[in-house]
Formats: sequence, C-alpha cells, structure tokens
Amino acid sequence: MRRWNIGIISTDYDLKDERRMISTFLDKYPEINVLAFERPDYPVDPYVHSHDACLNVIDLMDIAFVIINKRYGGLYIGDNNVSITYAEIEKLYKNKKIIIPIINQKAWDERHEFFSAFKRSSEDDISKFGLSYSFNYVDCYRVLELIEKIHKSAHDNFCIFYSSIFELEAKVEGRLRGLTRYFCLSIMHKQADELRKKKTFLSLNQSLGDMFDKNLYVSPDVTALVGRAPKKRLEGALVNDFVQGGKTIILGEPGAGKSTLMIKVYLDCIQNGQQQLGVIPIYISLKDKKKEDSFCITDFYRESFETYLDRPLFPFCDFSLISFWAFLDGLDEMGENFEPYEISRLADTELMKYVVLLSCREKYAYNYFQSTVLGSKFNQIFLLKKWSPTKAKKYIRKYAKGIPLEKRNNILCLVDLPEIINTFNNPLITNLILFSICEGNMTVPPSFRDQADSLNYAVHVIAKREVERNDYHLSIVEYLDIWMNISWVIYKSRENNSSVYISDVVNFIVEKYPSMGDKEALNVIMSIFDTNVVRKTITGCIHEQIMEYLAASFLLEAILTKTDPYPAFLAHVIRPEINHLLVAKYNSISKKDKNEIFESLYRYYQSILFSDSEKNIMTRIRIVYYLTRMQNENRSSFIDFTEKGERNDLVRISVFSGCVKHGNLKLENAFYKELTENPDFESLYMGYHLVYYKDVTDKEIPFPYYDNTVFGWSKTFLALYKQFTDPHREYFYMMRIELYVISRFVETRQSTGIISLHDLKNIEKIVQEYSNTREKEFYRFILEAYQSVKEMYERYHV
Repeated sequence: MRRWNIGIISTDYDLKDERRMISTFLDKYPEINVLAFERPDYPVDPYVHSHDACLNVIDLMDIAFVIINKRYGGLYIGDNNVSITYAEIEKLYKNKKIIIPIINQKAWDERHEFFSAFKRSSEDDISKFGLSYSFNYVDCYRVLELIEKIHKSAHDNFCIFYSSIFELEAKVEGRLRGLTRYFCLSIMHKQADELRKKKTFLSLNQSLGDMFDKNLYVSPDVTALVGRAPKKRLEGALVNDFVQGGKTIILGEPGAGKSTLMIKVYLDCIQNGQQQLGVIPIYISLKDKKKEDSFCITDFYRESFETYLDRPLFPFCDFSLISFWAFLDGLDEMGENFEPYEISRLADTELMKYVVLLSCREKYAYNYFQSTVLGSKFNQIFLLKKWSPTKAKKYIRKYAKGIPLEKRNNILCLVDLPEIINTFNNPLITNLILFSICEGNMTVPPSFRDQADSLNYAVHVIAKREVERNDYHLSIVEYLDIWMNISWVIYKSRENNSSVYISDVVNFIVEKYPSMGDKEALNVIMSIFDTNVVRKTITGCIHEQIMEYLAASFLLEAILTKTDPYPAFLAHVIRPEINHLLVAKYNSISKKDKNEIFESLYRYYQSILFSDSEKNIMTRIRIVYYLTRMQNENRSSFIDFTEKGERNDLVRISVFSGCVKHGNLKLENAFYKELTENPDFESLYMGYHLVYYKDVTDKEIPFPYYDNTVFGWSKTFLALYKQFTDPHREYFYMMRIELYVISRFVETRQSTGIISLHDLKNIEKIVQEYSNTREKEFYRFILEAYQSVKEMYERYHV
C-alpha cells in the first residue's frame, strides 16, 4: 500500500511561494507524498528529457493541484505550440486524475476582460488579437487561453481563486476536505461490486449478484417482535423506514437468509440512488470484530480505504459532512463470547447516530437486546419466518428455470413430494439439497436424514468441484482435511478473541502438502473462506453452519486418529451446534469407524473414572454427552457402566440427560427424584446450565458450578425454550425436568426474568400438543411441571 501522491503543476518562477506553501502544508501529513519538481525526491527516469519526466510523473498522481498565475511557461520540447504546463494539464484531463485548479484572482479577472474585448473586436484570430492586446497582469494571452480551457472543461473545472498567499492554505484544505463524499461513494460502489461477487450457499454455484439478476431471490416473511410487520415486500418497507430515520434488527436462525436480506437491501439502496439524496449506505460485517475494536465511521473507512483503494485513510476526510445508513451484519458472530455489557457498548457508539439495520441469530436476541440498553435504540425487531411449503415450491420452480433441461425435471419433482417438502423450510438447507442434486448428482428424492447429511453431501460436492477445477494434486479428502483444520482454528480464535492470519494457514498447508505453493494454498483457502485483506486474516466461512460442520468433522477425525486436539478438547465447553453436528456425522459413518471412535472414548473414560480433578470431570461430562447419543451397539453397556461406576454428580447429570433424551423414563424418574430431594444436586444442575449456555463464565461461578441464585439466566431460558419448540421427540422426555428447572430459577431469583406472557402461553401450547402421547402418566407429570411454572410466573411477575 502506497501513500497518496499529490502533485503540484505550475510554472516555476512566478509561483515559487505558492508551491512552497502547498508543499509545506501537505508535508504535515505522513499519508501524503508530494510530487513537485523542485523536491530532491521527484521521480525522474534516466535518459528522459525533463519535460517528458514531468509528464511521466502524472501517471503516479492521485490528485494534482494546477496553479496558474502570470506566466504561460516554456514551450514543450515535444510540441512547440504548447507550454510544458499546458501539456501536463492536457494529460491530467486525459488520464482523468483528480484536478484542483488554483487561479490567481487577478489573472481570472483579466481573462474576463480579455475575452470580452475580443468579442467586441472585429478580429477573428485570437492569437493576432492577443499579440496586440495590452495586458495589465499576465504575460500573454496564452495564459488566459489556458485558464479558459480549464473553465470550459467537462470535469474538474471548479477553481480556487486567491488574491494573497495567506488565504491559500485554508482554501486548499477546504477543497481536500470536500473530497470526502467522492471517496465515500467510490468505496460504496467498490464494496457493492464485492458483495455482488460474494459466494453464498443461498445459490452456491452462482454469486449473489447472479442470484439477484436472475430473480432467484425470495423475499422473506417476518414476525414483528417490536414494531409492526410490513404488509408489503419487506425490502421496500425497510428502505421506507430508513428514510424516516428508523433502526431495525433482523433476527433468524442459521441459514434463514439474514445476510442475504441485508445485502439485498444495501444494494437496493444504491440502485435506487439513495446516495444522490445525501445518504451513503455502508455495509459492515461484524464477524471479524474483536473486543478491542471500536465502532466508528473513521475506523470503518480506514479499513475500507486500504481494502478498496489500496491507500491509507485520506487524511482530510471529514465524515461529519456525510449522513450514513449502516448495515451491520452478524452481531452474533462477533459477540458469541462477549458479555452483555460488552455488546451494549455498541449502543453508545457513533454508528447509533445513523439509520441502522442489524442482523443477529435469534438465540442471542434476548441477551443482546432485552438485557442491555442496545435494544432500546431500535424501533423495529423482525424475526424471519421459516419458509412455508408454498414459498419453498416457488423458490424451487425459480431455481429450476436456470438449470439444464435434463436436471430440471429432477428439481421440479420435489414440489410434488409432500413427505419431504416441509424439509425445505430453510433457505440454506434448501439450496444445499438443490445444489447437491444439480452438481453432485444426488438421487431424487434426496437420500438425506438430517441437516448434517445435507451439509456433508454439499461440502463433498464443493471439494470435488475444486479438484476438477485445479491441478493442485489434492484429493477430495485432502481438500476437506484443510478446510476442517481451518474451521477449527477459526472457532478457537473466536473463543480466544484472537485472529487467524492468512500467512499462518498458508504455511500450514504448504508444510503439510509440499506439492502446494503459497499461491495454490491461498486459492484453497479462498474457495470457501472469507478474508479481510487489510488485517490479512481469515474471518469465517461462506456460511457459519458450514464452518460448524467442518469443525465438528475435524474433532470426530481427531478422535478416530487419536491426534491433537484429542483428548484435550474434551475438557472444554464446545459450542452446542458443533456437538450436535459431531454426533449426527458420527451416526452416518461406517460401522468400523463408529466402533473405533466409540471404543476410544469409552476406554479413555474408564482411564480417568477415579480422578476427580476439574479437567477429568469436565472430560467425562463431554464423553458421556457423546456416548449416550451415538448410535452404537455398545451404548447400553456404557450406560450400565456409568450408572454403577460414576459417583461425581456433575457427570451423573450428563448421564441422566443423555439417557432421558432416548426415552429412558426409569432414569427420568430417578433424575427428577434426585433434583427434587437433593438441594446440592439441584443447585449443581442449575449452575451447570448457566455455564454451559454462557450466562456466566466458569470464572464467575467456581468449579463445580453450584448456583448462587444471583446471576441472570436469560441464555439458559432461551436454550430451554428452543428445545421445547424443537420437533425432535427426544426433547419431549426432558420436558418435566426442564420445566421444573425453569420454575426453580424463577423461585430462587423471585423474578420471572425475561419470560413474557407470550412465552408462557407458547410453552403451554407446546405441552398441549403432546396430549395424544401414549405415555399418559408421564404426560400428567409434564402438565404438573408446567402448572408449577405458571404459578411461579404469576407469583413473581411484576
């Protein structure tokens, strides 16, 4: 990245003071390199005449000050009809450099007098008239011709006029500050082009721009959590709200299309010419933001200048001159490990002075927006709805129009398969399946069982495509190996609030696969990962769920091969989504690998059974989580072994939870009895919830995590609430336990926390949906547990 090259073009003898003043003024800014012929560092090539050297330097200039006073200047050696100054100005205009003309007021005034006299004369030839004219200030009419050329130019003809050198500095600074809007617009258009090129799983084999141009985009439906849901198309309603100065939050589950919606509205604002109405939209991805980062316009543009213009922030930019619309994408990816007070500082930043559209996963909504002042800054909060069968069919038909005829019928037949159409309720999963059918020749109807299956199939198809496109001597397995390693490193970096540097990953790839060079390694990274070219970091994957799946695959492979980070990772709390995908992927692998993984974990569990160090207890908890959920013929024997041999209550909680979810009502009864009759066990269970769902850190509640009834439990409630609404049968068997825990959280805090009456009614509705279950006695227990929650809510709700 080089500095800004600002040139000074003028004649010499009559403008030494002006040149010196501008040069000295610009030298105060380290971001600027002054190009002036009197300076010792003026770039002159050997074997070149001084005139041509001056013309060559114009190619290096970003901005040029053109100063005109009395003199016309010496004639250019390459064309004796014009001066070298005239030739320089001609080239500046031809090369479309940014030109700032500076004209002495006396010369400007004489231009008017001269051309007025010429029009009144009977002379047709201006040169003859000029030779006979008596000038009061300039040396000759050619100076005035040059001023007239600038005055009538099609661009950059806005002049600075000065009478005294003492007023010149302020005017120069003012014109440079006036470039702020120009640079902001340049960056806006470059950013829009980059976003249109963005790869996305919403249409994996095309860019976002292709998808928008081909009318593949489907406008989502929303539920209004705050404000009123729009009656017409969401994107237009958001723009209308922006015009009125509103602020909106978009919530949704992973893959629901939050980022695509954000980018669509951003591009619509540009296409509709909002920037011509005094507003400049800016799009800020939050996924690579760290705790130490600020949220101010200057920092955004500092990075944007480096990214899009390959220059440092222009030192004269004054963003107070501009009004912005800020699109903040992915608050959850930035704030997963932030505390609520750290997230809430966004409320006090410069960005909140502007119109804002912000996206976030639904699971973080209560914690980020209801428990902090941040939520009060927004007048609308919308939740993206799942796709209905009608919307899914509409999208599938749109998708089919753009593919070859021989595959089109395969796609169209999906809309007539009522047994699977409800699966297409999420844009990400829908496109993974459609992509896999078109690009990977998946059978129809699709032979997938769950989300992990569709993710697995899709990443294999992408890897196969990369192998076919590039001759890097990498197999599909090796591509996946690299991607899995990178995903795990990204996940750990977010846990540690650190960065993943591109150079480190390139070195890792080259070292592991010596046939690769740095360029090839970088291409492998860029195939599915996002990067920040200024920070030189890898910020994430083309979709967060892809990264989670690859990280889960990495951990599963580590267990199978008994390599780092196994077994160390077992002692740490892993993101729940990664745990779920790890188990789901395990259930789809070969029987041989299943047994190898299961036995490896089982043996390691036995080896640390009698050690009650914090590390070994946490490790046993994680092993129990996996082995009670993995489909294996030895699962029953493992459960029997833990029932007899495990004495640590924290680990027993994990055993109970894993077994109950598989419908073991005998253990559910024992679990419930222990909770209700053993206060220490109950406190331990509640405290572990707070740590696992990150309401508190393991430093705030010391191991082994007994609940002290002080800390909030909003994330825990959201996690349990989400489980209640999950269609998987396994959560039905945990309902009595978790309803009891909710009632105890309310009672011990003597507060309902974030639970709303709407939430309570939804839980009641969900409970009633199980009324036809065959386990009638167990269902009665669930009703009693819900009644206890309701009573506690009515007692403590303020």
